[in-house]
Amino acid sequence: MARSKTEQRLQTVLDERGLPHRPGEHIGRYEVDFLLGEKIVVEVDGYHHLSRPGRRRDARKTAYLQNLGYDVHRIPARRVWIKDKLRAFVGQLERCLQREMNVTEDPGSSLSEDQKTDLQKMHKALSEESKKPEEPCEEPEEDPENDPHSLMSRYLDKQFPKGKT
Repeated sequence: MARSKTEQRLQTVLDERGLPHRPGEHIGRYEVDFLLGEKIVVEVDGYHHLSRPGRRRDARKTAYLQNLGYDVHRIPARRVWIKDKLRAFVGQLERCLQREMNVTEDPGSSLSEDQKTDLQKMHKALSEESKKPEEPCEEPEEDPENDPHSLMSRYLDKQFPKGKT
């Protein structure tokens, strides 16, 4: 799939920050814009995501990926072009990636066999615990009344009410 200019810009920033990512990765029946690390999905939402069908598709895709254990992060395309918004979003991704790396990194070979066994037991217990729904990394607070996505959604809902064609 061809990358949009917005996705290319985000990829450039991820490259510059040295964040490990794979664009256009296939996960199950979906292709995601970017996969960071092992379990962090990044989706760039253009204007087609604002329509009612677009929002439904996104909700299904997000739920599917979250059920597989992925942490899904969405950024409206317009924010990729606003330096402060992009910087905040990439900072959020860096924190989530750091958290992922802390959970999965190998503690090293300096541990005794007993310590490694205990660590494996602890990791197994944490894995069982992690099957429970986890709070995703928090996005910065926004004013939902003035968010362009909300404004556009309300406009489209008024122009094309349910049940009328």
